[in-house]
Amino acid sequence: MKHLRSRLAGLAGLTGLTVLALVSFGILYVSMGTPLAAAENIVYRVAVKMEKVERTPALEEVKEIRGGRLWGDDLMDTAWYGGESGFNVTITNKKDQELIVTWQKSWIMDQQGKKRVIIAPSRIAGKTNNTKSSTIPAKGKLRITIMPKDYIKDQGPAVSIDSNMPMSGKSSWRFPVFKQTYTEKEVKKITKKQKKKYKKKYGEEFDFLSYIDKSTVEVVLNMDINNTPYTYHFYFKPYIFNK
Repeated sequence: MKHLRSRLAGLAGLTGLTVLALVSFGILYVSMGTPLAAAENIVYRVAVKMEKVERTPALEEVKEIRGGRLWGDDLMDTAWYGGESGFNVTITNKKDQELIVTWQKSWIMDQQGKKRVIIAPSRIAGKTNNTKSSTIPAKGKLRITIMPKDYIKDQGPAVSIDSNMPMSGKSSWRFPVFKQTYTEKEVKKITKKQKKKYKKKYGEEFDFLSYIDKSTVEVVLNMDINNTPYTYHFYFKPYIFNK
């Protein structure tokens, strides 16, 4: 009986929901009971990394992207975690003046090339708010989740993908900002839907790996410091890491 109870306890542990966030690239795995690849027949897993950053006024020198998610200049440092529900970003103001981020003038260009209005739920003093702009005090720091507004079926606050940045409430997604797993069935469906468009656009036969490689998400942030506007373009690419 003792041996049986031990085996049952072990099985119970396997059927619990386990979430492992690898924040290096904002990768999210979810497993329920059996291994994810076997249960869902996943053929590709996808991670997200920052590829390029542009700024207006232009930077005097190119700043290095570190670890696929860290970037900074003379005004600020940023850390990004990309996932299916959007981006968790930390912005650190390096100046002695306030830095204002205007979300109403910022946007996300999704993988379909469509410009999406940003919604930015933030946590201030334990309360979740959807902000029109954020003021970062001198030498201060802002941690916020940003996502396309029309990706969300309801307007409730989002559940954060970063365990160090918890959000309360519930939201349901029409479709992900960055899809992180593809099953064999999904690959066949995408191939059928996209092959004609792909050939017309690129002049070559559809290839799923190339299709993923050619997709990009752009996040545009409009900022102001001392009444001087700055526009930042952050470019992110998915990449398949289990080819």
